[in-house]
Amino acid sequence: MIDALLGILLFQLIGEVVSRGLNLPVPGPVVGMLLLFAILRWRGGPPEALSNTAHGILANLPLLFVPAGVGGDGSPALAGPRRSAFVGGNCGFDVNNVTDNRSHRPLAAPEKVMAHDG
Repeated sequence: MIDALLGILLFQLIGEVVSRGLNLPVPGPVVGMLLLFAILRWRGGPPEALSNTAHGILANLPLLFVPAGVGGDGSPALAGPRRSAFVGGNCGFDVNNVTDNRSHRPLAAPEKVMAHDG
């Protein structure tokens, strides 16, 4: 897992160097992600360690948004942004859960589907 995380961070660093070196209007992590995607496509897919690490990061991704929603100091001027961060984070989390649950739902056998059509 550490090797996979280091690989991901290395591609982020490479993307940052390329983005700043070529003065691109694209953020470095995006360039790094595209480079990683291209290499993984060329190699035929991610290694198992990278795949497991990516799934672990995605499973815990909502935890990374908590500091953005609770980082205010309690001033009334930040009430709106805190509320929108809370609502937006929860909506994103709910959409992610629904999508994930639907993508892992087992499909019904064709015979059972035809039997219900009557």
